[in-house]
Amino acid sequence: MALHVSDLTPVTTQPVNTRFRRIVTPLPAPQSIAEIERLRRFEPQSMAGMPPILWDGAANFLVRDPYGNQWIDLSSGIVVANVGHANPDVMAAIGRQLDAKRIFSYAFSTQIRRELLERLVKVAPEGLDKAILFSSGTEANECALSLMRKHGLQIAPDKLGILSFESSYHGRTLAAKLAGGPPGIVDGFQRESLFHWQLPPARRARFAWIRRGSGRARHPAGIGGGDHPRVDPRLDDHTASGALHPPVGRVGRSKQRAGGGR
Repeated sequence: MALHVSDLTPVTTQPVNTRFRRIVTPLPAPQSIAEIERLRRFEPQSMAGMPPILWDGAANFLVRDPYGNQWIDLSSGIVVANVGHANPDVMAAIGRQLDAKRIFSYAFSTQIRRELLERLVKVAPEGLDKAILFSSGTEANECALSLMRKHGLQIAPDKLGILSFESSYHGRTLAAKLAGGPPGIVDGFQRESLFHWQLPPARRARFAWIRRGSGRARHPAGIGGGDHPRVDPRLDDHTASGALHPPVGRVGRSKQRAGGGR
């Protein structure tokens, strides 16, 4: 069944009892409503975008509430649990770090950070020999957008453009919202004034390829298809880079999600 994210009226459901799923109460669970309502009094509306399920425990790919219901987490905890919720190796590493009584160092040097960064660089594609740690995807995307523009400025003073898909999601901060979201003004800013442009969502865009210059490389310079692509004016020498974000699991109405810096 689909759960409306804002309506907390319990709906009677058919019981489910399979290997991984279990539904034994109406949804949302009547016992959870008071706690969810209390939480919503202290959080902005933007945090009420998920189905009204009160998480109580999670292991591997399963999420449970306190009332006997269990679901498969198709979002991997918004990709922070790709190795599984409460993964034993991750839990042990967190425990070791807590026992070491060294949980924060700001930008001062630590051996544990060097070890992690070294491992990240070893598995990164060739040419990516630096890494930096952030606490959220929004921060990482903000940094990526900044690096795109800095790289463009090294080539030309007006090479600042960021190209992304409409209705993509890159985070909640200003630059991240300017790179994604619906078309139009964002917090009073026109995307075009900051060299941010958007293409139709991936499901509606058909990209054609044309040759540029005398080289053999081919570049995505057209939208449409066939032998005579329509070259989009936004794909020009002002464009520093693009933002593409692969979708994660979502529920309810959703649009094609795209974004993630390169």
